[in-house]
Parts: sequence; C-alpha cells; structure tokens
Amino acid sequence: MSTHKSPITMDVVFPEFRPCESDSEQMDSDLEYLQPVLNTPTQHYGYVKTIWVSVSYIFLTVILEIIAVTVYVNWPSNSVQCEPLFYFLYGHAAFWILTVIFDHYLKWRHHSLYLNGYLDFSEQLKKISSFPLQIISLWNAVLLAVVAWYHQTTDELEKACSETLMRSPVGGVLTLISIEAVLLIVLVANYLYKVYHFNSGRRLPDVEISSDWAPLHTFVSDELGFKESINGVEDLLLKQANRIRFYKNESEALKRKIATLSNFQSEAIN
Repeated sequence: MSTHKSPITMDVVFPEFRPCESDSEQMDSDLEYLQPVLNTPTQHYGYVKTIWVSVSYIFLTVILEIIAVTVYVNWPSNSVQCEPLFYFLYGHAAFWILTVIFDHYLKWRHHSLYLNGYLDFSEQLKKISSFPLQIISLWNAVLLAVVAWYHQTTDELEKACSETLMRSPVGGVLTLISIEAVLLIVLVANYLYKVYHFNSGRRLPDVEISSDWAPLHTFVSDELGFKESINGVEDLLLKQANRIRFYKNESEALKRKIATLSNFQSEAIN
C-alpha cells in the first residue's frame, strides 16, 4: 500500500521564515516610517505678506534722501549754516525708529510663516531682514563719532559748516547718509526679490516635503567610529533642530486645544 507524501516546503518546515529585505529596501521603509505625517485636508502654499511694506520702506528712503540733498543745496547762504546738520541728525533718529517698527513687522510675518511649516525659508528671511536695522544702528554710531570729531577738531563749528562738501560737517553727514540710503535700498531690494520668488513658486511647507529627509542616505555607512568631518552634517542637524522645535510647538498647541475641549465637554455634562 503506497502512501502519498506531500512535498516538504519551506513554509511548513520554517513557518516563520520570510526572505529578508535588502539593505536599501529596509532603509526606504525606515525613512518612510520617520517621515512626518500631516493630516491636512488640502494643500496650502506659503505667501509672505511683506512686499507692500518693503516697497514703502524703499520709497521712504528715497524720499528722505531727496529731501536731505534738496535742503543742503537750497539752504540760504545768509542763514545759520550748521542748521541742516541738526536736521539731518534728527531725521536720522526718526528714521531709525521707523526701521525698528519695520523690523518688528517683518519678524511677525516671518514667525507666521514659520508656524505654517516653512522652517528653512523663514530662518533665511530672518537673517536677511535684520540687515537694515543693523546698518542704520551702525550708522548712528558712525554719525555720532563724526560729529564729535568735528566738534573736537574745529574751533568754530559755524565757520566749518560753510566749507566745501567734503570739509564741512554738514556735507560729511550728508555723504554718510547717502551711502547708508544706497545700502538700505540694495538690501531691501534683495529681500524683495527672494520674497517675490518664494510667493510665485507656490512651494509646499518644509514639513510636507519628503526630500528634506534624503540626506539621511548620506550617513549610512559600514564604517565604525567617529568621522571628523562629514559634508552637510551641520546643515542637516540645523534642519532637524528646526523641525523638532516646530513639532514641539504644534504638540503644545494641540494639548491646549484638547484641554479646552475637555473643559467644554465637562461643563456641558455638568
């Protein structure tokens, strides 16, 4: 009597056995697990609403420069010659206050962009937009030093103000203010270019772009130990730190919302 024996398969002998994945497939699955998941119903694109205020700042800078040159050229010869010097210093102090307001407004807009998930670009804008305030603050110190030097080296200031453009304290301050105006226009124009390019690009938030996690492939190696220099490590760590702060802020905001909803639910039940 012959009995039929079924062939012994790998699944029967080793029921838990499965072919192992390759290193690249395992790496891809790990990256897919690490990537952030945002349950957003619709895609939204970032838009920085600072173009109009930046254009206004450039326009105001040009107007103030034209006024300063006009006052210097058309100042009557029979009037006090040092009077325009004080007008320039007062005007520069007022312009510094306006620049502080402009800087705080830009920071507020950039923080809103950061909260929407544009971590890298908001950090880039924060650095670029800080230059105008730094320049005009530096110029405050330079103008103070120039005026103090004229007072120290000139026996009669009124007579010195009647000299030619470069030898007069009025002309020297006007020249410095003109150089400052050119620097401010160039810096704010560069900021405007980057903002316009970003707004027209319709870019997704950084936290929704999986390619930002691609640098993880670079650091997969069979070598053991510490490598003293790896290209892109600092940039990668900075990006990951920004994302950790973003998710921490999002988590805290979500906790506050849950607590508020729990309080409302408790009050409704009671």
